[in-house]
Amino acid sequence: MPPFRRRNNPIESLIKYFEPIYGKPCWGVKKGFGSFITFEFGNPHLKVEKVVDSTWYLGSKRIKKTLTTRDVRARGDWHLWIYCCYWNLRLKNVSLTHNESSDKKMEEALRILNGQELIAVKIDRDSHHTLFEFDLGGTLETAPYEHLDSDGDPYDCWMLFLPDGNVVTYRADGMYHCHPADQACDKVEWLSC
Repeated sequence: MPPFRRRNNPIESLIKYFEPIYGKPCWGVKKGFGSFITFEFGNPHLKVEKVVDSTWYLGSKRIKKTLTTRDVRARGDWHLWIYCCYWNLRLKNVSLTHNESSDKKMEEALRILNGQELIAVKIDRDSHHTLFEFDLGGTLETAPYEHLDSDGDPYDCWMLFLPDGNVVTYRADGMYHCHPADQACDKVEWLSC
């Protein structure tokens, strides 16, 4: 009789990407466009964007001038982007804010996550919810949008950018992939959780 072999658990395969940041404090937690949230983990590095070519812009000179600037920001070794999904932030089981709160309420509440260490990531195979747990009682739960994007595809719920230049993307349908961050997602093979 062949030895017993444990099947690979697809959720464990996805969660393993977070293991190097367990116990690391997050920093630079902030609200982005709409209800997007970004987190940094690990050592900071400057990310310098390309200069925007504003020659195409025919509007006001004031706006054109702002288009010719270069964006520079601090990014961590790992960068977590909560993207197109519902989310709820709690502290010790008390809801502080969610994806439909006012910008001000989101910004104020997200500050409590700065400095908290990520201790666990849990993904529910059936509902495709993700729970991010932090050491000082903060939790962030994400839930997928039920509808599809304009191309008819499930939305990306979150992305974890890794130090090696890859990004792990988790979609609303429970599929994920790790691929080079500069490669379009439509050219990758999605794996099921």
